[in-house]
Amino acid sequence: MTRTPWAGLPAHIHNAVTTRHGHISAARDITAGFTCQAAAILHTDAGPVFVKAVRGHAGGHDRETAVAPHTGTAGPGFLWRDETSGWDVIAFRAVEGRHGDLTPDSPHLAALAALLAAASELTAPGLQLPAWADQWAAHAEPAELEQLRGAHLVHGDINPHNLLADSQRVWLVDWALAARGPAWADTAETTIRLIEDGHTAAHARAWADTVPAWRAADPDDIALWAGLRCRALTAAVGADGARRSNSRHQALIDEMSAARAG
Repeated sequence: MTRTPWAGLPAHIHNAVTTRHGHISAARDITAGFTCQAAAILHTDAGPVFVKAVRGHAGGHDRETAVAPHTGTAGPGFLWRDETSGWDVIAFRAVEGRHGDLTPDSPHLAALAALLAAASELTAPGLQLPAWADQWAAHAEPAELEQLRGAHLVHGDINPHNLLADSQRVWLVDWALAARGPAWADTAETTIRLIEDGHTAAHARAWADTVPAWRAADPDDIALWAGLRCRALTAAVGADGARRSNSRHQALIDEMSAARAG
């Protein structure tokens, strides 16, 4: 999606901010991410605000707005949404940090585990959300999908760009793909990211074991999820194209088999 700098956005979007937060003294455009046309951290009289905007109606904003009251301390505070003059604008309290570092020597790993421990307890009662498992429905038997269902709020898009860290903690941002599933789902996704960033599967599993929801999970369920990811990616890009990603998932499957045997 083509990005538009804050200075290039229509005046009514600028006004939507200033009427709520006062004068904007500085703006820093955010270029990471793929789902918005503009994003910026704005320094206002009322403090820093993160704003992102899309032309037309943004379905992801519907889900973010609905989920925001249920994310607790895991996500930044939701402020407002404005849909006028052909733009969909959403605002949050700005998190001044850097993207999460998932490499083996990262100082963020302990804080990330604490974040996922807290996030895994979120349930969002009464909120209508898609089932996390259904994204693999084309590659799974009904009984397999049932094995991956759950009642917890799942972020569903763990990657370094959606993890913001400062010296004390990590935040989980951009809940546009939130779903309902098992409490261990986001930790499982994170273990694959750790392997991708240089951890051995054994080290990634040991890190995940510090998250209570992961420790309580059935290793067979996690292995099933990893296998479904392999099936889906192989179907999408072929065995050769899927080899590197599938090797990471297979390494996790092997670790979960070892956990079951142990």
